[in-house]
Amino acid sequence: MTNNSRLDLAVFLGWFSLGIGALEIVAPAALSRRLQLPIGSKVVQGFGIREIMTGLLLLRAPASPAGPYARIAGDILDLAVLGLAISRSERHRGAALAATASVVGVSILDLVCTSSLSGRNTPVLLGMRQST
Repeated sequence: MTNNSRLDLAVFLGWFSLGIGALEIVAPAALSRRLQLPIGSKVVQGFGIREIMTGLLLLRAPASPAGPYARIAGDILDLAVLGLAISRSERHRGAALAATASVVGVSILDLVCTSSLSGRNTPVLLGMRQST
């Protein structure tokens, strides 16, 4: 991955975080209701603040692996809450599963970004050995 593409990915993830964070702050009740999240609107807004702070970190210092590491920590928290929603609601399970798939997809981008910015090889980070 070239240096420019590393930075482009970090900047993309920064803007993505800002967008998700804004949605969580502006429409927390709608998100909670649609996904049947086992947390209140204020907690969803807290998630939004976390996303915005992470997005700002990524945009301010795109060459630092700190932003993608923060995103990965947030992804873990998001997946835990979505897992509870999936196990809790038959009616809205499809929406929670779609949201989970989206988080997993973006988590892969977060892992790629983190590993490239920290100088690691992505396959090694994901547990696969690279042939020499």
